[in-house]
Formats: sequence, structure tokens, C-alpha cells
Amino acid sequence: MRVGDTFLGALPGETPHLWIIITPPNDQNEVVIVNLTSTQCDFSCRIAVDDHPFVKKPSVIRYQDARLRSLVHLESALKRGLIQPHHPVAGGLLKKIQQGALESEFTPNKVAECVRRWLTSQRERPS
Repeated sequence: MRVGDTFLGALPGETPHLWIIITPPNDQNEVVIVNLTSTQCDFSCRIAVDDHPFVKKPSVIRYQDARLRSLVHLESALKRGLIQPHHPVAGGLLKKIQQGALESEFTPNKVAECVRRWLTSQRERPS
């Protein structure tokens, strides 16, 4: 599983949401994941119907649910069929989602810091 990959998943009893991996693994092998919702709760990153095949109505990223997850745990859940892979997000949409994580007042501090470190490292790379 890589940056931009998506999967459908939910806790038992919840409606499945599309989750998006927005950073590569950190030193603890954790990635940042965010999910889409049609509940208009945070307008930091609006997603239009044409932005991704999963989106059937205007949606937003629910940054308040953004979290760090072990890549090993996600890969295990995928192998066990607990989460289902979906179409990856395109590069432009991924950048929009990453930037929204820094702009949203709802993004947990630990998550925002991981995204900030990743984006900063990408800008500092020699071309």
C-alpha cells in the first residue's frame, strides 16, 4: 500500500468510508489516512463528483477522523478481506487533500505534523 492508495473500510456496525493514504510510512511504519464523507462538516477540502470514481455526490475530507495507522496492520487487514482496495487518487487530488490536512482546524496535531514533515521533505529534495 502506497501514498494515494485507497480502501473501503469501517469499524463493525459502521458504514464503510473511502480511506486514503496521504503519507508514506514514518519511522514507526505508520501512514496517515483520511476519509471522505458527504456530511458537510469541514470545508478545508471539498471533493467533487468527477474527482474520484467512488464519489457520487459532493463530499469533503473528514480531517477530524484523520489518523496514523500501522502499514503492517493495514496490509494484514487487506489480506484478511477486512478492507477492500479501491481506485487510487490522482496526484492533483492527493496534493489537495494533503494541503487540506494542514489547513483544517480539525486535523489532529500529530497527524498534521506527519503531513507537514512529508511535504517539507518533498520540497527540499533536489530536482
